[in-house]
Amino acid sequence: RDRAGRICFVEGKLRGESTIALPREFVDSRKQARLRSAAAAYLSQHELDAPTRFDVAEVYMKNGVFRVEYLENAFE
Repeated sequence: RDRAGRICFVEGKLRGESTIALPREFVDSRKQARLRSAAAAYLSQHELDAPTRFDVAEVYMKNGVFRVEYLENAFE
């Protein structure tokens, strides 16, 4: 949960240095719909009633070194 009490669901995307698009671009509307569905199932299964937020963690790798860009509320 974040400080506001929202349950955060995070999609991690790893891309190497030769990728031409940003990792967040691979979280398209179809993927977002699947994430929303999975989140709804999780909330239902655990009987949770809380606002949600969907984040994306972009992981970049260059010369064996990882760097993470974290995008809060990446899609509504």
